[in-house]
Amino acid sequence: MNNKEFVAALAKRCGTTTADATDTIESFVEVITECLKENDQVNISGFGVLEVKMRNERVSVNPKTGQRFLVPPKIVPAFRPSSKLKDKFKD
Repeated sequence: MNNKEFVAALAKRCGTTTADATDTIESFVEVITECLKENDQVNISGFGVLEVKMRNERVSVNPKTGQRFLVPPKIVPAFRPSSKLKDKFKD
């Protein structure tokens, strides 16, 4: 499902226009982004937790040249699905 199909499905399910659904999704993403920038977790009940994690620095190797280099530490967004979401995918 691409973004256009997602917006159409959300608009249909909520009984709104695609423009309203697009605005809702954009606002949702903005709020989550702001929270993650402030190092806050976003817990969506029944879906999961969005949070930021610190990746440690590491040594990497260029496979073509064999040259080793240091990859600096960085902060990355992470998602942990809830147990309810995991259960929906069990066989």
